[in-house]
Amino acid sequence: MWGADTQGLEVFAAIALGFLWIHTLLIAYAALLDRRGLASRLARAREAVVGTVVEAAGPEGVLARAEVDQVGRTKGDGVVHFADRAHRSVGWAGVLEVGGERHSLALEGAEVWPELDARERAAAPESAAQLESVLPQAKRAKGWRRTVAVDVGAVGSTVYYLPARGQEPAIVSALEPLGWLRTKRRAALLFVFAELAVAAGCTALALVPPAFGWVSMLGGAACLGFFLGVQPLGVALTDALRTPDRAYLRGRWG
Repeated sequence: MWGADTQGLEVFAAIALGFLWIHTLLIAYAALLDRRGLASRLARAREAVVGTVVEAAGPEGVLARAEVDQVGRTKGDGVVHFADRAHRSVGWAGVLEVGGERHSLALEGAEVWPELDARERAAAPESAAQLESVLPQAKRAKGWRRTVAVDVGAVGSTVYYLPARGQEPAIVSALEPLGWLRTKRRAALLFVFAELAVAAGCTALALVPPAFGWVSMLGGAACLGFFLGVQPLGVALTDALRTPDRAYLRGRWG
């Protein structure tokens, strides 16, 4: 099909497969690193205490607050797109009641894990008039800047608390941390297995003899599609594995 001499093409195909597998293994390794980063928190989450906030020294009677600094910009189409600039946890002192006993908490430097749905509600526009009011600023080069804040641990609410351990800060969470961490670590492992399996399948298809036959060419096309698509998927996984205090908010108005 390609003439008598296909040696040059075969060398090129072998190099391309080598790049494919280097790319694949680097993305798998990054996913495993992200998964390992959640391991210490998972071990601590098994010992998390859940209690009711009875005293809170923060503004408006809360234990802690999760904040996201954002900048919103528009292309002039009436839609404001937001990008995260910084994520911040702010904690105060308080008292947590656990099983009838009261425990004093000092949350300065703690990680604050909000309910992600509550954060999205806080980021939504209050009205169409508010959107119209920010459009002129969003058109500027520096955009429209705002801080989205979600309180955690209002008096009377239930929170999960993980004490500090060594160099790891305490965690105060509005969501159940053990289930969240198990789900995320499982997702990372499934991604790695699926990525390696798909890469292996595409490679096996590309190596079906004869070289550069229609089956082999189909496998080559599958390898190219996989190569182009797996990195965005890896980035999306990394974003999904960010802990709730650092999870991207982003979003849009309009």
